Amino acid sequence: MQSAQNKPSPSSHQAYTGYQTGYQPSDPRASSPSQAPQPQISNPADLRRDYQRDKEFILKGIKDYINSNDIDAAKDLVDRYRSVANDEVFIKLSKTTDKYYAKNQRINELIEKYNYIPEDQHRDKIKICGEILSLNPNHKQFKANMIHELECIYQKLDDTDIARRLTVCTELARLDSHRYSREKNRLEKKYKKSLEQARKQVPAVPKATSLNIGSAVWSHPALSGKYASAYNNFEVPIKEGHVTLKIHTHGISISPGYAGPVKLHYTCIHSIDFVPPSGIASALAGAAVGGVLGGIVGAIGGALLGSNASPAIRIGYHDPQKDSNKVVLIHTESANQAKTFIANYMKEVEITKRTGRKASALKSFVTGFIKVLLILLAIAAVIALFFAFILLVLPTAS
Repeated sequence: MQSAQNKPSPSSHQAYTGYQTGYQPSDPRASSPSQAPQPQISNPADLRRDYQRDKEFILKGIKDYINSNDIDAAKDLVDRYRSVANDEVFIKLSKTTDKYYAKNQRINELIEKYNYIPEDQHRDKIKICGEILSLNPNHKQFKANMIHELECIYQKLDDTDIARRLTVCTELARLDSHRYSREKNRLEKKYKKSLEQARKQVPAVPKATSLNIGSAVWSHPALSGKYASAYNNFEVPIKEGHVTLKIHTHGISISPGYAGPVKLHYTCIHSIDFVPPSGIASALAGAAVGGVLGGIVGAIGGALLGSNASPAIRIGYHDPQKDSNKVVLIHTESANQAKTFIANYMKEVEITKRTGRKASALKSFVTGFIKVLLILLAIAAVIALFFAFILLVLPTAS
């Protein structure tokens, strides 16, 4: 879909085609290359001569069409000289043009498919909107369509269903922060309050079966990832977006959470495994709870995480507060980091079981205090060096 004001004028298009030896541009309204009118075939020798003579002008024309998003015109020009031009710049521009052209073709197919879906089929429409936005994040019409579909679902949710409302509202706020950021903040406060109330109703865990995960193990690097509640159980109190996983002596912590870091004791974790990019779709069947929002799982999460598949860590655990089994799926930046994190966690669990070490709350506090103290000392040292430089070096230099 291209706006008329972004296209070069017909005269400029005509100028970029050399001396127009029988060549006419293809119809930009054609939906596929097979349907587009083909340019008249010129003599290869004449084309080669024209290209060598007007090479700089032709290459500039292709670049201008790409920059103005007139991909149909760029492809016309590339196709005309594709058989006779083999220099590096032309090949690079032709690959770029072909990539954008294929993307536009796919977007056009999706738009046609979207228009044929009934208005009440929000799940299917959201999936198509998400794919179009992954191909063209700046597509204003389908950004608006995505907001409309999400709003339809949001309005149908019960006011007491805070977790699901927060999930949908988070995506709405990402697409339109001006309208939905305040609503999202309000729901986050209600969700945090509901978690705190639920925890107060849970009987205290006996001291003998304390689920304290102990102090973080500094020798193991933290793992950065992305979390989308649409891929997970809605009752897991982890905030959307970037998250950090840390290995502790007796478990794993995930932050940020709505009521502090989410702490998983190793005795509650019954599985932790690596999920390759190609396995994400199948992993959703286990991570999601029974077709959340009537089958919308993956549509919202996919829009949040992007279209590019990424590896993930899947943690299956038992929630003692809810007395239920849950699965958390965290997308990671690289497969190697994810696998290393899992190996390090298994190593610490083995040490804990073999040595019988205790998870001391005091030790965790002291470790955290020492860490903060070291940071403060480092800041103080930098400030002291700065003032020493001012007092001792600058007067000498002057």
